Amino acid sequence: MPIFLACTFAASIGAGYSQEDTDGEEEIFNLSPFEITGSEDEGYRASSTLAGTRLRTQLEDVGAAIQVLTNEFIDDLGGTDASSVLSFATNTETNGVRGDLLQAGAGTHSDNDETERLLNPSGATRVRGLVKADNTRNYFRSSSGWDSYNVDRVDLLRGPNSILFGLGSPGGVMNASTISAQLNDDAGKFQLAFDEHGTVRANLDYNKILVEDQLAIRFALLEEDEKFAQDPAYEDQSRQFVTATYRPAALNDEGKSFAFQVDFENGSINSNRPRFSPPNDYLTAFTDGYSIAEIQLPEGSNYNGYTNGIIPAVSTDETIAFSADADLLMSWASSAPGVTVNFDGNGIRYYSSSDGSVDSTWALGRGGAYGALMNNSGATAGNPFGPFVLGSLHKERVLGGLTTYATNVSHPFASQFSRTSLSDETVFDFYNTLIDGTNKREWSDWDNLRFSVSNTFMDNLFGYELSYFQETSDRGQTTLMGNNNRFQVDLNQFLREDIQYYYQDLEGTAGTEEEIAAALAANLNPNYGRVFIQDTTYAGNRMIHNESDGYRASAFLDYDFRNKSDGGWLSRLAGRHVLNGVIASDYSETFTRVFQRHVYPDELLEAVGFPGQRFNNNTRTAIRYYVSDSLVGATSTSGLNLSGIEESILDTIGTQPIQVRVFDTTWIADDSVLPGDAWGTVPTTTQDSIQGRNPANYVGWVTNTYQLIDALSGDPDDLELATRTATISSTEVDSKILSWQGYFWDNAVVGTFGYREDEAVGLNDTSGIRSDGGANIDPSTFGLDLGDRYELKTISKNHSLVVHLNKFTALEGLPIKTSLTYNKGENFQPAAGRLDNLGDTLPPPQGETEEFGILLSSKDNKYSLRATKFETSVINATSTSSIPQYYLDLLIGENGSTAAADIASGELRELYDVEVAEGNAPTWSIDDQENINLPAWYAFESALDAAFPNYVDQWLVAGTYSPSNAETRFSRGGVTTEDTVSKGYEFEFVASPVRGLRIAANASKTEAYRSNAPGSGAIELYEFIDDALWDDKGTESFSDDTLTDAGALRSSYSPFGETGALGEYWRNTTWPQYQNLLALNGQKVAELPEWKFNMLAHYTFSEGRFKGLGLGTSFRWEDERAIGYYYMFDQFGNVVPNLESQILSDTNERIDLNVNYKFDLKEKMDWKIQLNVFNVFGKDELRPVVANPDGSIATYRIQEGLSWRLTNTLTF
Repeated sequence: MPIFLACTFAASIGAGYSQEDTDGEEEIFNLSPFEITGSEDEGYRASSTLAGTRLRTQLEDVGAAIQVLTNEFIDDLGGTDASSVLSFATNTETNGVRGDLLQAGAGTHSDNDETERLLNPSGATRVRGLVKADNTRNYFRSSSGWDSYNVDRVDLLRGPNSILFGLGSPGGVMNASTISAQLNDDAGKFQLAFDEHGTVRANLDYNKILVEDQLAIRFALLEEDEKFAQDPAYEDQSRQFVTATYRPAALNDEGKSFAFQVDFENGSINSNRPRFSPPNDYLTAFTDGYSIAEIQLPEGSNYNGYTNGIIPAVSTDETIAFSADADLLMSWASSAPGVTVNFDGNGIRYYSSSDGSVDSTWALGRGGAYGALMNNSGATAGNPFGPFVLGSLHKERVLGGLTTYATNVSHPFASQFSRTSLSDETVFDFYNTLIDGTNKREWSDWDNLRFSVSNTFMDNLFGYELSYFQETSDRGQTTLMGNNNRFQVDLNQFLREDIQYYYQDLEGTAGTEEEIAAALAANLNPNYGRVFIQDTTYAGNRMIHNESDGYRASAFLDYDFRNKSDGGWLSRLAGRHVLNGVIASDYSETFTRVFQRHVYPDELLEAVGFPGQRFNNNTRTAIRYYVSDSLVGATSTSGLNLSGIEESILDTIGTQPIQVRVFDTTWIADDSVLPGDAWGTVPTTTQDSIQGRNPANYVGWVTNTYQLIDALSGDPDDLELATRTATISSTEVDSKILSWQGYFWDNAVVGTFGYREDEAVGLNDTSGIRSDGGANIDPSTFGLDLGDRYELKTISKNHSLVVHLNKFTALEGLPIKTSLTYNKGENFQPAAGRLDNLGDTLPPPQGETEEFGILLSSKDNKYSLRATKFETSVINATSTSSIPQYYLDLLIGENGSTAAADIASGELRELYDVEVAEGNAPTWSIDDQENINLPAWYAFESALDAAFPNYVDQWLVAGTYSPSNAETRFSRGGVTTEDTVSKGYEFEFVASPVRGLRIAANASKTEAYRSNAPGSGAIELYEFIDDALWDDKGTESFSDDTLTDAGALRSSYSPFGETGALGEYWRNTTWPQYQNLLALNGQKVAELPEWKFNMLAHYTFSEGRFKGLGLGTSFRWEDERAIGYYYMFDQFGNVVPNLESQILSDTNERIDLNVNYKFDLKEKMDWKIQLNVFNVFGKDELRPVVANPDGSIATYRIQEGLSWRLTNTLTF
């Protein structure tokens, strides 16, 4: 309906105004130095910019690297936004189905987490291999992405520029200049576009003069229903934009100019965007097994005991399906390499399937009735039994992925392997199917207002501008899958849905192990071997509210000595000088809420055994959705053609009551029976048990009805209850800027200097924790005035010099115009509340650039070529790689504290005695644990607090930290940092050699290296912990290290395992990730091609039989991308990357074509139809992004093949 109304409105306007008499000369309106419009651009060539000094300046006089994407450039590409255009820009990359960048993580504990990319796809950009540029609208920062429906042009400034933003991104600025109301004519444009996926896009732009030569209004409307190849992905957006220009006649004569401009936009986007990478592969090994290729260590390096430097290939001897069933009584250690035990909590799980074979039911225990048979180490929800009871309601076997397999077979490079993407589209068609189905969505709503007043005097000798910008935005997303975008296989052969399977005789006589096994064998899991999709509604849900405003007051003086003299050499030498002073203030406030989509009501928390613990791992709502028949007996997963989730689950499970079978622990035994009375012997053990563990003494299994609480029900109380964490931050920046431009010797030498002072105040607060584990956002405890405060004062400078050789008298005869350029810029990036791992405030990221260039152009300006040599650095930036805080929190918090408490209470001694009695005496001494290791652990905790008091104070959940406190919890972790330096060359060519032909091409050669990772704070903390848990014996090799007394404390999770010491837990989890970050130093930036080339050309026939026909093409070529390194051993036997041996992808090229035809419908009304065909000779394919140490590909990016778009444009 909105599109139909837009079409009708466009037609009525065309009929009403196409015949309007506008004969006579068109009046020329001089722009102030603060203005620039797309009408000044010719084809792909722009002559001026505001991106140098905020005053209109000829591009040839600017030393900085600036590229302008003109309206015709964007239109010829068939582009509409950043993701569809920026990959054609110089040395710039972007995400999206037609983009060229993914930025996935690497390493054992890394996730190809698409959460941020899905929420803000246009923000996933990178300039010069460094960081994304600031997104600005009319040079005010904006959180809403631009769209071509109301944009005149886009200026891209590569590298920092303190004149524009002293506090901004080191990557530069991407500024969208919006359309303005014009006083020269009534005019309009209506566009209607379609594509092969079913997209319908309609936009209208109309300019109307209200008072001749003085007042005009212009509005633009957009309605788009965008579809994608991945069904059912979509993006619906609606935008409304209005702007007005007022130039009162009384203030625009006799050398004066005055203009008032105002614009307003309201927009909304609702989407279920496609994923840009295939699901993670936890599936194909079920039939194919796992394998790691042979690795040849570099000649002359430390072979570390491997014969001829060859690390042998390893693979599973038999399918995982067979070996996973080899051991019925599975211990905590999995029964097959590559199989892991999923300790997935005791909450409820929803079961369903794509073929209707599984009734849509709820079950208690997310490992639940379909879990593995194993020895339990503790009581579980709904199970009144304590230790040594056979079976568990919360553990199950799953394929752990290649990273688990590499660890299980003790591969020396195990920690460098990454989770692998599914790569066979016949298993699951990731090109055309969205695995989430309808169980994911993103949204964004915003409005912004800008107005400006400019006034100049004495023919632009001096003047001023006052401008103001305000924006409010709300963004968010919700998902079923979080970052667990994967398929898994149900490896569990038996059901355990009733306590009867544990005991044959509920009256008191325990069954034998054989009897229990027989009972279970008669209760096979009907879903054994089936593929499923599963996750909880815990992660991937957030809302972001932002309010920002800013004002600028600018005043300039433009004095030319040549205008006040007889034209002598001295005045020509002194030339023209432009001074511009700016006072500015910018304020931004952001509130971020992270929530769990569905939470339990109090009565369900009670039923599952975790009262008052709404955000416990055991009280998450899980969904398991089966998508295949059983693979048992299958020899391959190829050709499965799995579906995604075809049921709308996320938005429905919280809307209706659910029934869950739970164990009611109400005591019903005779009064003569006490819980502590003797009961009998627990099966598979020699331990006598008590009546408190006899299920016959309780009401037992019952089915109750509950109502889940949906955070997005529309009730604010539900949202607040489901909020996990919240942060609020603000940044206020007051700036003073002075810039000077000098044009010497008949404009032959142009110098620019900028000086800037910024004072920033940042406030940041993180919510506390309620008694149920949720976020406490009560204003009395949470707010900007209650959190951290930082103040920052910076001074930054910018220098630029351009020498036009042909403007010197002696060089006027040069056949082409030749200019030499130099630019040096710097800035700082405000980052509110960045704290390192020690809890100390981090200095802001700093950007620096130095550029040398040459500009060659023909004297008629039909050809121009600019070459730039650059070196741009980002110092102290937030690292794109990080250490999962989760494992460190477990070590110091839950794992370590629980271990200490278990030893202090004597519980570990009881377990130890049982092991000894059964002939399984551990290699360690319980006496040492109590008398040596436990005091040493206490001493370590105290030393940690003394050495890093801010670490405990900043990251601790208040009141929980103290040596031996079993409730130690840390709320979050610090920021890891790194430096990056990018060096290279950039080439930009623009030509209009003949009428109707326009050409643009650019190329770049870039090498970017990382250093100083992960920052001094992280290094100090992690080295301290490792020294406390491991004794290095004075050598550099980690293999020579031995556990300290503190490190030898046994973990409660696996006290009898081979690696059950806390020091070993540290070395197996956090330490490898820390080493991975150290290994980044000296590495090239990932996914960065050394060379990149783009070309765009279009020719329009202006006469003859083909008049009105336009033909165009574009070409993109990129060099091999760095996707990983081979690894080796240093002289001490430690694993390090071989910086001389990169793993590279192949090259990539894409060709697009466009054809259009434009003709007159009637006087002053034209119609143009344009067909864009993208990646004409390509097909859907996977582009490698991350490689494993054996050269295999871990992560891929989806690249769309041939597609088309048809656009109709009516101008009037």
